[in-house]
Order: sequence, then C-alpha cells, then structure tokens
Amino acid sequence: MDIIRKTIKEIKGIKKVQGATKVARAVIFALENYGKEIKEKKLGNFFKKMEKAAAELLSVRKTEPLAQNAARFIFSKLKNAADLNEAKKELNFFSKHFLEIIEKADEKIIKNAAGIVKNNDKIFTHCHSSLVEFSLKEAKREGKNFEVFNTETRPLFQG
Repeated sequence: MDIIRKTIKEIKGIKKVQGATKVARAVIFALENYGKEIKEKKLGNFFKKMEKAAAELLSVRKTEPLAQNAARFIFSKLKNAADLNEAKKELNFFSKHFLEIIEKADEKIIKNAAGIVKNNDKIFTHCHSSLVEFSLKEAKREGKNFEVFNTETRPLFQG
C-alpha cells in the first residue's frame, strides 16, 4: 500500500504530478505496482484490494477523467481473468496498453494542433495544458511565428 500512499501524496502535492495525463499515468503505475505487491490467494480479495486502492487514488483528483477512464478500462479487462495469476498478467498488460494508447493519442493531438497554428496568430490559453504547450512548441519548430497570451496560471504560475 506504500505505492498508493506515495502516489496520493504526489498527486495532492501538485508540483510532482500535475495535469490530466500525468495523473492518469501515476494512477496506472501505482495500481500496476500495487497489484504486484498484493499477496492474496483469492481472486475476489485481490479485486477488493485493487478497487479500494483505485477509489483512494481517484478521490484525490475527482475532475481528472483520463485517470477515471484508465481505471475503468483496466478493471473491465481484469474482470475476465479466470484466476489470480491471469489477473496479475492482465493488469500488467492492460496498464501498459493504456499508456501506449495515451502516448499515441498525444502524438496525434500535438501534430494536429500544431497544424492549426498559422503565422501571426494570437493564441489565448487558460491555465496549463501539457498538450497545448507541446503543440505550440511543435508549431514553433515548424517555423511558425505567433504570440501566446495566458489568462490563468494558478496555482503554480505554470501556464
């Protein structure tokens, strides 16, 4: 349960784990590693411990839908496991699979968003989004000139 407590602390602390994608990755990583630690012999008890851990992790940032979706996806796959050994293998496989899905989606979003930016655009952003940041950096690498105005940067002036 140490990995769950550590991850909760990091998410609450916001400086280390910030943003929807990073929160989702942290939740997936914590659940995957916690699942490896569980010493239960019965599949039902394993699921109960995993579900409790997921509920605790997800309660920290209730407004992060990607983390919620990641947990739902992984648990939907675990429900098909015939035994504890298979459940742990599925947990490992589908945790990594979901992370791959996120990475591929991020790459497409960044490429498409950078393509929307035109020379001399004036872009307004609100708060912080890593994907927006990476998209703007990609547009800049493509040689586009534009201005960015940020209307909100709390709580860490990271916008």
